[in-house]
Amino acid sequence: MSAVTMLARRLRHVVRTASGFRIRSLLLVLVLTLSSLCLAAVAGLHRGLAAQTTRLIESVGSDCYRVSSQSRWSRSQSGVRISDDSLDLEDLRALEIELGDRFRFAPYTGGQAVDLALGDRRIEADLLGIGNEYLALRAWRLEHGNSFRESESEAQELVVILGASVARELGGEGLIGQIIRVADAPFRVTGVLAAKGAGVLGEDQDRRVFVPLDVAAKRVFSSSGLRGFLAVPRDTLSSESVTELLTRGLERRGHHLSGPNQDAYLTGPDWLRARYRGSFSAVLRAGEILLLCVGLIAAVVVCAGFYFAVAERSTEIGLKRALGGTRLAIASEVLLESAILGCLGTVLGSGLAWVGSRIVSSTSEIAPGFSRYPIAVTPGVALLVGGGTLLLALTAALPPAWRAASSRPADSLRSE
Repeated sequence: MSAVTMLARRLRHVVRTASGFRIRSLLLVLVLTLSSLCLAAVAGLHRGLAAQTTRLIESVGSDCYRVSSQSRWSRSQSGVRISDDSLDLEDLRALEIELGDRFRFAPYTGGQAVDLALGDRRIEADLLGIGNEYLALRAWRLEHGNSFRESESEAQELVVILGASVARELGGEGLIGQIIRVADAPFRVTGVLAAKGAGVLGEDQDRRVFVPLDVAAKRVFSSSGLRGFLAVPRDTLSSESVTELLTRGLERRGHHLSGPNQDAYLTGPDWLRARYRGSFSAVLRAGEILLLCVGLIAAVVVCAGFYFAVAERSTEIGLKRALGGTRLAIASEVLLESAILGCLGTVLGSGLAWVGSRIVSSTSEIAPGFSRYPIAVTPGVALLVGGGTLLLALTAALPPAWRAASSRPADSLRSE
């Protein structure tokens, strides 16, 4: 008799035995399904969070660092909300002289909402004054028109680049070259950005307009301060090196990125990754605690269920041992049954987790590609769930299997 035939016969026997105790088998499948469901949810959350964090880093630039001013807010005479910023252009020019061979810099200011008007259309959008390299460092692409020319920036011409949402609400096509009013001043449209979609916090990244930095500072906000600047290393630098260079450069200008006199803030990919993952720490910790509790309960139930099964089949086990059945054969039947139930639990749990992850991710979506609960049940997660559930089922079945294999035929037959 071939090994395949023997294995097939043993499988049929195990299935018949399990089906003879339907309530017990259903209970064991239920707890194994629940444990695999919890494992899939926790593993899927870790996997989804890692992927979502990567998308977040890519959306702001994998090597892009941001130095932000400490700001105090007020309103100008025209009613525009303005900020008194700790950094200014002189600080940036000093950094460019000192570190220009190591970094590319792009200043920005503003970020406040202003009124826009074109004919009878009136909307509100956030206005940013930007340096010439800002859009390039953010990897924001123009759909129509051109970016600011050096001559336009130097002459402080009133030119504006529109975000995709702003352009759509102002009429869509044919906006290049038109004059729109921005904070009651006439600006000529030079470009329209390609759509970026919503950001990770749900904000509309396309509901923004951009003007040259000097124009924003002198014509709109009447302030020489900077909200901050972008710094992108020209060559590969570690996060520690970037922090050290920028800290030293700013300290020479009397600014501090840490300590009691801190008046500016440095954020980068590592900070963003840690901060973003930290926002999910409570959810991850709760999921891991739930998984531990469910796993322990499942292990106890599976172990107890197979102990009862061994007790109920003591006569059958005694006869097999009396007729020459080996300890390994007896133990393998118990372990094989637990493996089959574990496979059923894995299939059901992974299936439910996959359906549930789709529902949860879609209902908790805050932006395209970003969710409050980013659970991703991938094939890799399904394999992990299968391995974990089988390991749980086999480990919990080991004591009953050992008891069945260690029983003496005379004792088993006498107990009946």
